[in-house]
Amino acid sequence: MPTDFIFETAKIALPLLFGTTVYAAGLAPKAGPGRALIVALRSRFTFSLSPPPDSARTAQVQKLKHSINQKSWGQSYYVITGQKGVGKTRLIDTATKNTCGIIKVKITAGEPESMIIDKVLKSLTNTELSVFKPQSSAKRVIFFYKLMTLGRTPVIVLNCSERTLNKGYAELTGAVRTLTDDFKLRVIVTINAKDRWTVLPIHLMSHCLELRERVKWKSKKCQRK
Repeated sequence: MPTDFIFETAKIALPLLFGTTVYAAGLAPKAGPGRALIVALRSRFTFSLSPPPDSARTAQVQKLKHSINQKSWGQSYYVITGQKGVGKTRLIDTATKNTCGIIKVKITAGEPESMIIDKVLKSLTNTELSVFKPQSSAKRVIFFYKLMTLGRTPVIVLNCSERTLNKGYAELTGAVRTLTDDFKLRVIVTINAKDRWTVLPIHLMSHCLELRERVKWKSKKCQRK
């Protein structure tokens, strides 16, 4: 039986089985298991009456899906870059469609490192309106999520807006390192091509996926040419 089929089946069955146990035990309201169940299932069973068309970059979509199915990225993270309108968002949407544990966060120009981290962790724990720090709750959610998904962690997609006049760059470097190193989250950053080297300096453990019009997908270690 193909490995991909087994994994896809497990991604559906394990959260449902774990969820049944959680509800039977009365733990659903808790920040850890209840939220982990929602994170696992929400993006897995998302439907739309008018879904957007899939990305035409079939090969790139399959490569990104393969990476998302990997249990751990270690300290690596992915950077998807390209000019505005080249198809970064559609590529992400297609590759992550009906996939467990996808959390998408909008990052605007000039956001400091601490704000980015708080925004991601609050999205993960659904505590956007809380005045308390989300770090402890986030670690509980991640712990229970890993129990449900054979050791995997959620995938955080940071959609970075293009820097505008009189706006500084978002402090992504430190934020991404904290999310990957301290919380073991898998992180994908989408960013405009002209901002990438300033916002995310070269790092040997980051993978740069560059999209260009009328040019095939390029997957390589981030290197300035």
